[in-house]
Amino acid sequence: MADPYFRIADAAIACAFQDDGEGIAALLEPLTPVEVKKVVGRLAVRTAEAMTEWGEQAGLTREQCCGVWQAALLRGQLLDEQA
Repeated sequence: MADPYFRIADAAIACAFQDDGEGIAALLEPLTPVEVKKVVGRLAVRTAEAMTEWGEQAGLTREQCCGVWQAALLRGQLLDEQA
């Protein structure tokens, strides 16, 4: 049986690609706080999988992929501070 939290996480990612925050909220609203935490965990897994796969296809090591992620986080923090 497929993990329902991965299905919700995948649906949330699809909503994000459509800039559909209301869709994401609708997916999470019926969930308990514990279930939302499980979805967040699955989103983290999907993010790491996607970045690692993309990075390996580009010739990066796992450590380099982590560095790309850290750079993206720092850039986001900088943009937040400038706003």
